[in-house]
Amino acid sequence: MHRIVAFVVFTFVLLATSIVAHAQARKARIGVTLGFTGPADRWSKFQRMGIELAAEDLRKEGQEIDLLFEDSQSKPRQSLSVFNKFVAIDRVNGILGDIFSFITEPLIPLADREKKLLVSPSASQILCSNNKSKYFFTTASQVARSSEGYGYFLDRHPEVKKVALVYFQDPGWGYQYRDAWRKLLSDRDIKVSGEFETGDFAPDFKTPLSRLLRDKPDAFFVAQDPTTFIPASRQMGFNGRIVFANNILEVPASGKEVKTLEGIYFVDTLASAAFEKRFADRFNQAPLLEPYNGYEALRVLVTAITQQPDSPELALPKIKYEGVSGMIDFSESCAGNKARWHLKQFKDGKISLIQ
Repeated sequence: MHRIVAFVVFTFVLLATSIVAHAQARKARIGVTLGFTGPADRWSKFQRMGIELAAEDLRKEGQEIDLLFEDSQSKPRQSLSVFNKFVAIDRVNGILGDIFSFITEPLIPLADREKKLLVSPSASQILCSNNKSKYFFTTASQVARSSEGYGYFLDRHPEVKKVALVYFQDPGWGYQYRDAWRKLLSDRDIKVSGEFETGDFAPDFKTPLSRLLRDKPDAFFVAQDPTTFIPASRQMGFNGRIVFANNILEVPASGKEVKTLEGIYFVDTLASAAFEKRFADRFNQAPLLEPYNGYEALRVLVTAITQQPDSPELALPKIKYEGVSGMIDFSESCAGNKARWHLKQFKDGKISLIQ
């Protein structure tokens, strides 16, 4: 009799343990660190929208999920403090963030040390090369692929023979654009007439522009602040073509009229029509500044955690599916977004897709 009771108790304990383990495996507690103040604020606002939309979809699919948002203030040191809080106090299963690569990079050694998955919606693939981490991944649309969009511009304007380059002084973003531009222009035998780089978020462009304009470039490729570059270029009398990186979307994201950007080209990825509609219906605005990268970041992070709770870093590299802006595939790199880049233009007061 005692043996029967013991067996029943043992079986009950095993069953209860299995149920608890399954429940824990199905629940994800995610810490999100983004720069809700400082220069990353507009990008972070839209990434948060994408993350929240993904959380809503995951919950509809039966996934239990807790999201904890913290402000990194767009500063590496504050981001480190937030990461440590997520691990030591909040006991999260994984961490999502940050926007700028120079804020994200210091978090990678902590992710390795704490054995916590870290997925950024906006980090450059260069962080994969610099940090051989099993725990860091990014769903950002990679700058190296943006040459496709700039190539469309050059196809449309064969008269462009000289291009001046202006970019932010950042290995994970500005320099990636610079390198992509240099290669594209070299392959097409187009001269780089001059370059200007700066670490200021909103520099005074008048002095560097006076130097760059001496060689009479036909076009500018720009990955810098549009609110200071555009008026400075017009005041200096430049009437050629200007092609921006998609950071120019910070202007309409701030609520300013896009008519001030009339005629300017830019390169950007493209979400599916279904995602754009759902986003607009949910937030009453267009999905600017790549919120679909935040959407995918949460989905892949939660999927990996629920598939292999004890070793999600092994599950994530196997994740592959058609995302809302292109194929998500981590089989070759920690940067898994294969989105195509398009050429767009501000035309007649709105954003028009060119190619």
